[in-house]
Amino acid sequence: MIYELLKPTEELLRVELPNITFEELKEKYDLIYIDGDHKLDSVYNDIKMSCNLLSDDGVIIVDDYGTKTLPEVRIAVIRWLKEDNNLYNIHFQSDKVQCCFKFK
Repeated sequence: MIYELLKPTEELLRVELPNITFEELKEKYDLIYIDGDHKLDSVYNDIKMSCNLLSDDGVIIVDDYGTKTLPEVRIAVIRWLKEDNNLYNIHFQSDKVQCCFKFK
């Protein structure tokens, strides 16, 4: 399971994407947790931007994927999965609230 692959690190860095520009981010991240604006386009853009910032073995977690009162989050994830065969290039897992994925 992907959750089992997560290993705690000594230091976690929190970056709020709306407060920075893409060009300012030079590092790659092992874990990216998306919990922001719950609108379809915002979630979709957060996922796309996060993919460019992910280390080779990194994991992206999207909060509220299974939250029934926030359907746009799930729709944004599905939209991204359908693009460029992303569904076939990742390991995907979800529970009642979150989903996470890691590139193969």
